Amino acid sequence: MSSRVILGAGLCVALVGSSASAQDIWGTRTSEEKAASPASTPAPRSAVTAAPAIGTTTATTPEAPQASAPAAPAVKAPELDPNGSYSERVLAGLRQVVLRDFDGAIGTLRGAAQLEPSNPSAFCHLGDAQLGKADWAEAKAAYDTCARFSALARDARNATLSAVGLARVAELSQQSLVERRDAYVRLEAGTSDTAAKTMAAARLAALDTLIALDTDYVEVRKRIAEREAAAAKPK
Repeated sequence: MSSRVILGAGLCVALVGSSASAQDIWGTRTSEEKAASPASTPAPRSAVTAAPAIGTTTATTPEAPQASAPAAPAVKAPELDPNGSYSERVLAGLRQVVLRDFDGAIGTLRGAAQLEPSNPSAFCHLGDAQLGKADWAEAKAAYDTCARFSALARDARNATLSAVGLARVAELSQQSLVERRDAYVRLEAGTSDTAAKTMAAARLAALDTLIALDTDYVEVRKRIAEREAAAAKPK
């Protein structure tokens, strides 16, 4: 009995903080949007006025106009140039991944990798883009490269992202249950990220259950086959 267990494509972003860059992008308004300036508000009037001296009269004078508060400047999203610096290209590529422009993201992130060949970030997000195209071999190669450079740079964050990416490749490409389990064992052992460890532990528990069920099924099929073979023998 085969068991299909598919991990959602956005799971690693939600669980290991790889959405930090994405949140930086979507947390600000795009360059096409114009922020409306807040309405001018009068300066607060004093709640207590000085009492007039005894025996004197006070003349009513017109209240001086209050100065308006300066309008807040419009917030403009950072420009993400796919032909700019390394960091600009990585962020532009990540935005393309979010927008599901996987071909565009692949081109942008490969350009970034050419600028800084030993920086793991571009390779991790390149794996995300290849995963979006269901190109399992290319996604695995990108995550493997990210893992290698992350180890050299002692970059724990990208090391975790690459391990999560490799586990996603195993899940989405429907590798065997044992191969999927091995990927999560490596993730759990190789990261200090609490969310990643929690996710890996949950997946390992689920996969262990499926492996046990498959083992039981194989044993049942074996016994059935033995009984059928015995019944088929001439008496």
